[in-house]
Amino acid sequence: MKNINLLLLCLIYTICSCKGTQSETMEQGIKGTVTWSEGNLMPGPGKKSGTNRPVEREIHIYEATKINDTEHEGTFYKNISTKLAAKVQSNEDGEFMISLPAGKYSIFTKEEKGLFANNTDGQGYIEPVEVKKDQVTEVTININYMAVY
Repeated sequence: MKNINLLLLCLIYTICSCKGTQSETMEQGIKGTVTWSEGNLMPGPGKKSGTNRPVEREIHIYEATKINDTEHEGTFYKNISTKLAAKVQSNEDGEFMISLPAGKYSIFTKEEKGLFANNTDGQGYIEPVEVKKDQVTEVTININYMAVY
């Protein structure tokens, strides 16, 4: 009986100490980190008063979206006419991952003022990301509308 209790204790410890992640099983999709930047991040001499840290956010992934597929004010978007492909939540370390079919997507974070994205490519696609067959695409999303550069 003592050996069984010891075995159970070891098994419970092993299960609890293992940090399983989806990346071990995810074969295709997007994974990345979401960061929040604010304050003075201007390079150069002097004191910087800005911060850059991981953050929890709801991430909205749409089929590839051009600026004329949505209404926007600056870097905040609403009424996106392309199809919402998925939503995912980043954790306290800013990390997220989601399985998606191969294709081109646009990534937004949900903010109080609307959906945020701060990059476009040369063809007018907002925050474009491509998922290729049997590959995981890594991204960093920097929410920086409160930062000064």
